Amino acid sequence: MKCSEVIQMLWDDFNVAYADAKVFKWSVWWSLSLSGYVLVSQYIQLHWEEIEAHGELNSLNGAVESVATLFSAATTYAIGRVNGDWEKYGDMIMAIVAMGLGGVLYFLSFTESLIKSYVYYIIFCCTYQTMVTISSAEVAKLLKRNCYALIFGFNKLVAYILIIIFTVVVVEDKLFSFDIRQQHDIVSKYFEPKIKSMSSVIHYTWK
Repeated sequence: MKCSEVIQMLWDDFNVAYADAKVFKWSVWWSLSLSGYVLVSQYIQLHWEEIEAHGELNSLNGAVESVATLFSAATTYAIGRVNGDWEKYGDMIMAIVAMGLGGVLYFLSFTESLIKSYVYYIIFCCTYQTMVTISSAEVAKLLKRNCYALIFGFNKLVAYILIIIFTVVVVEDKLFSFDIRQQHDIVSKYFEPKIKSMSSVIHYTWK
């Protein structure tokens, strides 16, 4: 098979997949959520170090990361046992979860308590892992088997492009100078326009 034929086949599969409003909707949520999660998880250690420097509690960072992973696996397994009508209630649940994640990150960014910060982080990870599992499953149900790598790969590409933009604008000192608390506060506000963008996407694709 010629290279041009392969490219054309990929392009056709790409168009067919994202022409489906449900695939497009869940893919948008998946990409935006992944970028937010990576931004939090990659810089949370700096946040804990900043709190620890002004407190007397010994660091339990490694243990908290392990607990977050275990709890995330448990909640993901539990939600997998629930036969929810995601087609009917998915939009409302995504909006609620986005607001919840934004609220958790807001409190995480300003707390002076290392224990509270740990709790907020665990809640954030569990919620994210649960919802990203649901969104991945919903996307997968609507795709042909040979489209899985293409669509999920593209969704991840979009997420990491957003991460690069955020890193250049917010994290690097070349444009602005934000400390770690301000960075997490900005990420918390990132989930608010995501709700509006999801509403616009749903309206556009379903009108």
